[in-house]
Amino acid sequence: MSIAIHWFRHKLWAHDRFAEVVATITPELFIRDNWSSFPSLRDTMLHVFSADGRWLDRFNGRAPRARLDPADYPYLEDLRGRWREIEEAQLKFVEGLGDNAIAGSLTLPAEDGQPARTLPAWQPLYHVAHHAGYHRGQLATMLRQLGHRPPTTDFIDFV
Repeated sequence: MSIAIHWFRHKLWAHDRFAEVVATITPELFIRDNWSSFPSLRDTMLHVFSADGRWLDRFNGRAPRARLDPADYPYLEDLRGRWREIEEAQLKFVEGLGDNAIAGSLTLPAEDGQPARTLPAWQPLYHVAHHAGYHRGQLATMLRQLGHRPPTTDFIDFV
């Protein structure tokens, strides 16, 4: 099995674990400004969800969809189901690449005035899987600041 499949399965598993913890906090704390790259738990999670959808579009040769507006997602349940669909579609895409997923290439569509480009597949796949991990670290810090314990989502615990 391709290592990229493990990356994306881990990402989905880790996000489910975070969603379980975030579901226990009040809506007020979900949108509270915590002074990070993105102001709140909601805004940070929505950034990753939005980026995941945009990268899925790119993987499928389409121009990326518009970025999501946090105001449209006041509660975790407003975004988690749709996010899960995107993550499952990402995983299906990576699984469809087969065991040699990281050996091939991906052509990303033209975007923002830049021409289409072809990259080794492992580069955008790694970026997407690990971009999410970067922001999970921020979510963990925010949860601690709000008096909650973040879940353990280390890759080694997943495997």
